Amino acid sequence: MRIMAIDYGDVRTGLAVSDPTGTLAGEAFVLRETSKDKLASAITREAAARGVTHLVVGHPRNMNGSLGPRAEKSAALAERLRGLKLALSMHINRGDLMQKGTPAEVRAEVRRMYDAFRPDLGGSWFYFEVDQGFPFDNVVALAEAIGEYRR
Repeated sequence: MRIMAIDYGDVRTGLAVSDPTGTLAGEAFVLRETSKDKLASAITREAAARGVTHLVVGHPRNMNGSLGPRAEKSAALAERLRGLKLALSMHINRGDLMQKGTPAEVRAEVRRMYDAFRPDLGGSWFYFEVDQGFPFDNVVALAEAIGEYRR
């Protein structure tokens, strides 16, 4: 499993490609492209040339944990890349949501991620880490919601 991580920018987009085991980042480089269509094509070429099987798109949040314009742009790029039929992922907010949110908010975020990445169309968002400080009810809500939407 070779992973390509994507840090999307308006002018420069950073790419990092893992070793064949998906364990270590090996190669890192920048694509300079402002056209979204040309950028998606360039990412497609680079992924194919390197045997990439999984894409991870950065999904930045504002300092207060909210989604801003950059997150929306990253999600739009991820949508363009969905056609590659590679695993595509973004991460559940482990900061404020998991630590301070309610179980209902955690479930709503899982639903939002599912709707955004549609695993039935080649997307994948199933990735999370649990920290000791997370309320147990939120961990249960996360695991149950992911289990529900993975069916």
